[in-house]
Parts: sequence; structure tokens; C-alpha cells
Amino acid sequence: MNRIINFANRNIKEIVRDPLSIIFASILPLFLLFIFNQFNIPNDAYKLENFTPGIILFSFSFITMFTASLISKDRTTSLLIRLGISPMKQYEYILGYILSLIPLIILQDILTVIVALILGLKYSSGIILMILISLVISILFISLGILIGSIASDKSSTGVSSIIV
Repeated sequence: MNRIINFANRNIKEIVRDPLSIIFASILPLFLLFIFNQFNIPNDAYKLENFTPGIILFSFSFITMFTASLISKDRTTSLLIRLGISPMKQYEYILGYILSLIPLIILQDILTVIVALILGLKYSSGIILMILISLVISILFISLGILIGSIASDKSSTGVSSIIV
């Protein structure tokens, strides 16, 4: 478990070195939530209580791109080859990447819920359940990013992962 936490801490430092991606992944979904709320579209799908979870899921596609970019960058710098001689197992690598991205997922979820509450979403206990369920769903998007980053090159990983968007 200690190796996973150490590897996750290393990945968090790599994530913090790219603040533009963090800002883009966090702010764009909030902007979309605000813009669509201003249109007052007369459809139940665009009501805040229905649209907010959709925006949260949409924001996970940016996490996929972010993860793919991180993994492919690690591949080009031969970090994964150097880690291959370490005593870490494959599942420890995957858990290290997942654990390092969970704080970003939580940040996205909380910011989206705060903006939705400001825009008029009524608070309920379902919001907390939505955040917990979104954490489970986010693992799928992180895993897709790991897969794409493992297959695609450094330059093409963001393009390939933009298919998810």
C-alpha cells in the first residue's frame, strides 16, 4: 500500500505541474452549466436537477484526456520502463494513477454542485449520493485514459481521447 501512495503522490506532483489542464477540466463544465441555464430551454433534460449530473459526467471526459496525456508523457520519458524494474505490480501502477486523480474528480464535483446551487438547484441528500456515485463512475473514465495513454503516443493521446468528449 505504501508503494501505491508514494506513486500517487508522484502523480499528484505531475498533475500540479500542469495547472492549465486542471483549470480547463474544472472551469469548462461550469461554464457550460451556466450557459445552458441561461437559455431556459423548455425541456426537462435541461432542468438543473437533471442537467447537473450530466455536466459532471461530461467533465469526466476531460479527466480521460488528462489521464491519457499523463500516461503517454510518462511513456515518452521512459518512466514506466524505469518503474518496470521496481517491485511494483501492475495493479499498483493503476491504483496509483486512480488515487492521484480522485482529488481532481472531487474538486470538479464540488465546484459543479456549488455553481448549480448558486444557479437555483435545491439542496437535497441526493446531491451527496450523486457525488459518491460519480466517484465510482469516474474510475471508468480514468481507466479509459490509462488505456488510451498506454496505446497512443504522446502527441496523439489527446486526439484519440477527445473521441470520448
